[in-house]
Amino acid sequence: MTKKTVNIFFIILGIIITTISVQKLLLIPLLIGSFATLQGIWGFIKK
Repeated sequence: MTKKTVNIFFIILGIIITTISVQKLLLIPLLIGSFATLQGIWGFIKK
């Protein structure tokens, strides 16, 4: 897997975790999902 693929995976995973957290009203998974999404976007933009 290339770095671009890993970044896309982070973005998708973060969006899924964030969506589930919002539906269930969970705070810690929401923060983790947001962090994963930002990590993927940052890596995608950086390269």
